[in-house]
Amino acid sequence: MLFGIANVAALTVGCIYALGTFYNERKDLSVLFWKSLPVSDRLSVAAKASVVLAIGPLLSLFLSWVATVVLIVATAQAYGISPVGLAEQASVGHLIIDDVAYIVLNTLWWLPIYAVLFLVSASVRTVPAVWVLGGLAGLYIVEAIGLRTNHITGIIWDRFLHFPGTGFHDAQMKIIATQSDGFDVQHTPTDKIVTGHLDFLALFSMPSLWWGVLLAAVCLVLTVWLRRRAEPI
Repeated sequence: MLFGIANVAALTVGCIYALGTFYNERKDLSVLFWKSLPVSDRLSVAAKASVVLAIGPLLSLFLSWVATVVLIVATAQAYGISPVGLAEQASVGHLIIDDVAYIVLNTLWWLPIYAVLFLVSASVRTVPAVWVLGGLAGLYIVEAIGLRTNHITGIIWDRFLHFPGTGFHDAQMKIIATQSDGFDVQHTPTDKIVTGHLDFLALFSMPSLWWGVLLAAVCLVLTVWLRRRAEPI
């Protein structure tokens, strides 16, 4: 639950950053400063992409771990038990490893979203959000009225709303604590959990995941090309 909230927050902040970064540097003329430095456009794009692909996910991971520690300590204090014992019963070590795999999975899943927003930010000369929202609305109208389908828009919304492995952590640990019955932790081993996919190997093997990565690579290459030719707005 806590990790899911952190993930949604990371996606929201990442989208806002990706949508504005290249547009804003052209608008405030800072692109001239960056171009005066001995830094390649490829490296500049990679540095900006690392904010949403590395720094953001790591920060959300850290915050979720801090929240987990606080929750464990608070629960232990409330029921008069050892925090260390609670952590051992809950297999926190395994949960941490799972969280790392989960954050990598979601970063790859959201990579095409960020890459497309980077491309829009580097190409338009007016507010990028208007282009994105207008493009989505136009696509929906054309597809719904002209083609009488919602396949393409469904894929796009699925990328935003469907998180691979959703429910993984909820199924993994259930804490039961009452004043009268004492304290117990029911932990379901990772290999016994079924959440629409069998395991992380299956999740990382999804064709849709890697098609998205391929699309992201194309968008990032185009972003580098546009960044090389960027001029102040």
